Amino acid sequence: MRVSLPAAAATALGVTLATAACTTAPHHAAPPGVAASPDWISAASTDAPDPAWWRALGDPVLAGLVDAALAHNPDLRTAAAQVREA
Repeated sequence: MRVSLPAAAATALGVTLATAACTTAPHHAAPPGVAASPDWISAASTDAPDPAWWRALGDPVLAGLVDAALAHNPDLRTAAAQVREA
C-alpha cells in the first residue's frame, strides 16, 4: 500500500501535535520576595495624590485644557440622570 505525501504529512503533523499536547509547561520558581521599608510603606499609604497634579508641570495650555474639560464634562451623577431622563 502506498501512502500519498499529503496523507503522510497530515499524519506526521497529527503525531507531532498529539505528543506536544502531552508536554507540561516548564516550572518557574517565584521570584524572591522583596521586603519594603516600613518608612516607605507608611509614607506611601498616607500621602494622597494631588488632585491637580498637572499644574505642577507649569504648562498654561495644559491647565486651560483640563479646566475646560472639567467645566464642560458632567460628573457621573449628572450623566446617570441624563441616561434615566432619556
